[in-house]
Amino acid sequence: MPWKSTAAGQLQIRHWAESWLVFHPPSGSVHLLDELVGQVLSELDRLPEPADTDRLARLLLDGEEPEPQDQATVLEVMEVLKGLRLVDEVPV
Repeated sequence: MPWKSTAAGQLQIRHWAESWLVFHPPSGSVHLLDELVGQVLSELDRLPEPADTDRLARLLLDGEEPEPQDQATVLEVMEVLKGLRLVDEVPV
């Protein structure tokens, strides 16, 4: 299932150490995310089109072939981000 950022490239992100502070302009909400969740959201928000977990895992692994556990981890992150209303699933 592909995913898209609900901010459509408008996220304002500050990153330091292992924390990501994210302002979501459409909702006015601010979120403090850990390193992996922040990386995934940042990558997805930069993309002009929706991406599936395989593509997101490849981006995080600098183009390397993701293992099944990598894709599972990205899917878990997407569920967290969906719960925060920062991403949506895109029907195919």
